[in-house]
Amino acid sequence: MLPLEPALAALGGRLVFVGTGGRRFARAFADERGITGMVLLDEGREAYRALSLKRTLGSTFSRKTLAASRRAMAGGFRQGRIQGDPLQQGGVFAVMPDGSVPFAYASEAAGDHPEPGEVLAAVQAAAQGPALETSG
Repeated sequence: MLPLEPALAALGGRLVFVGTGGRRFARAFADERGITGMVLLDEGREAYRALSLKRTLGSTFSRKTLAASRRAMAGGFRQGRIQGDPLQQGGVFAVMPDGSVPFAYASEAAGDHPEPGEVLAAVQAAAQGPALETSG
């Protein structure tokens, strides 16, 4: 999602990452990925539970995970140190200043992420507000 950061900033938004690891892991996560924005800790997984995000062996070790792993390796990415709860799946949620959520994506398996363009399109549409009706 990092490539979205400039476009989101232009809309008045920002990326916020939430992880289950401790403070040391959050710092390493941010440093390794070049994240300059906010990284929050949810060591007790309260936010993950509230959003009903998956946390199972099946979602961590699945065919989808294997396919995602192959795609990542083909793209030159390698699995680094596990930071946080290895069974906890994540998601992407766009939350607007008024509290509305124009985009919500709960990962089904490790490596399952939405297309960044879908996230940006939803935020752009929400930032424009509702269409005005005109009477003729």
